[in-house]
Amino acid sequence: IGIGLMLMLIQQFSGVNAIIFFQDTIFQDAGMADAASLGFYVMLLQVVVTGVSIPLMDSAGRKVLLLTATIGMCVCCVGMLLFFIKTSPGWLALVCSFGYIAFFSIGLGPIPWLMMGELFPQQIRSNASSIAAALNWSCSFVTTETVSSLKGAIGFSGVFGLYACVLALGTVYVALRVPETKGKSFAELEQMLGTQRSRDIPLISPSF
Repeated sequence: IGIGLMLMLIQQFSGVNAIIFFQDTIFQDAGMADAASLGFYVMLLQVVVTGVSIPLMDSAGRKVLLLTATIGMCVCCVGMLLFFIKTSPGWLALVCSFGYIAFFSIGLGPIPWLMMGELFPQQIRSNASSIAAALNWSCSFVTTETVSSLKGAIGFSGVFGLYACVLALGTVYVALRVPETKGKSFAELEQMLGTQRSRDIPLISPSF
């Protein structure tokens, strides 16, 4: 259960809301004349890459795509940091924005939701999935509400530096703790994780 919840935390604290909600500002700062059109292409890219990720989940595997996503997104956040400290050309912001969304869409966007059904035991899956979804939306609200305050306090460079740190830690967590669920039953995953507790302990005690 903890792995599924942690993936939701990494997903939302990766900075995806900052890229989506401030993309016009980012493109304008990069000197792009038609920021609105670029925003449309960002959304189109997200849809296309998410579609591409579906067959890759079964061929490459969930963990490989998660690691690809967190590493790629971390590199893009570092690129955004360099852009906002005014030492890099405007095209870097454009490349990093599109790259960030592409990496998010191929791994960290869809896979945590998929893995909920694979990591949670059948008897608690409904309750656990509800809790994970509530956590996801709560974290989304927090990141959306705080990004403006963070921008005012530490600037966009600091904001993206913070997200890069989250993604670096997320990469380590995925590499060390997240199992590859492709083609495995829950019993096999349970054996890999070395615990039987999730099968024996209900998430919410039954009422009598």
